[in-house]
Amino acid sequence: MRRFNLGDWEEHLTEPEFWRGVIDIHDAQLWETHQQLKRRLIDFIRDRERQRRERLGESPESIRKVNRILDPEILTVGFARRFATYKRGTLLFSDKERLKRLVNDATRPVQFIFAGKAHPRDEAGKALIQEVYKLSRETGLENRIVFLEDYDSYIARRLVGGAKAITAATAGPSALRSTMARHNFKMKWTRAVFINCSRIKSCRFIMRNRTANFPSPGCS
Repeated sequence: MRRFNLGDWEEHLTEPEFWRGVIDIHDAQLWETHQQLKRRLIDFIRDRERQRRERLGESPESIRKVNRILDPEILTVGFARRFATYKRGTLLFSDKERLKRLVNDATRPVQFIFAGKAHPRDEAGKALIQEVYKLSRETGLENRIVFLEDYDSYIARRLVGGAKAITAATAGPSALRSTMARHNFKMKWTRAVFINCSRIKSCRFIMRNRTANFPSPGCS
């Protein structure tokens, strides 16, 4: 299998000719790259969670359990955004029993990574973060849902590379730098849907009734 290397692709985002070679990338190479990025993301999350538990003085058993958090072989959904009440960050937990069935399904399980911050003066937003964290430690969810604290651009890059989907107010620019699918639904200031795959040459970005086409790097 001939391997395809995009090199300095970030310098050619608006050059359609540069991206024609993406069509020839073998599915196996795309999937291998995706899996590598996911494994790196999960290793990163486990290291952060282990350090957090050690810092809080949690038991050795609790620290050992970090190695069970997330599974690189199953669908991983990232949820990274500012936590505010109108963004309904806890909507996923509205039916916990159904959620537990989904994340622990024997044939098609799914796992979720939450990250984000609330405005310093938004007490309700902070409460949402606390609720997500508390729910992520519940029996039946503890290894399939994780909350990453101290969200920043570095964590964002990790999530974009390793998660299958990202929902965020700033997902637009990030989507063009990723090989995964991106979705941004009913935001206050924008509505956008991004579907990047190896057989689609461009993605459409809609903001304030303006439309622009960007080349798509492809996805697994």
